[in-house]
Amino acid sequence: MIQTMYKRKLQPVEAIQWTGDNSSEVKSFLDLTWDSKIEGTFIFYQKNYNSLVIEVGDWIVEEQGVYHTCKAEDLNRMYMTSTEYRELRKEQLREQ
Repeated sequence: MIQTMYKRKLQPVEAIQWTGDNSSEVKSFLDLTWDSKIEGTFIFYQKNYNSLVIEVGDWIVEEQGVYHTCKAEDLNRMYMTSTEYRELRKEQLREQ
């Protein structure tokens, strides 16, 4: 799974989906420490005061240095990819 840039309505965020088969990419994205572990289809993440239980299929979103999880349907509702954002901006500029 490739790490993808998404844009929340007002600010860009980075996100990666935990597929169960991409542990090295997720570890790199989260900068996993010894306080975090992968067990089966779950990732137990803890860093400072931020702790998450991440299930296969969840998206991990980094926003202003804080990680949170997001289901796919919520990600698509709350964010747009950077490509979608560029297309929207082009359309808005043409309408002006």
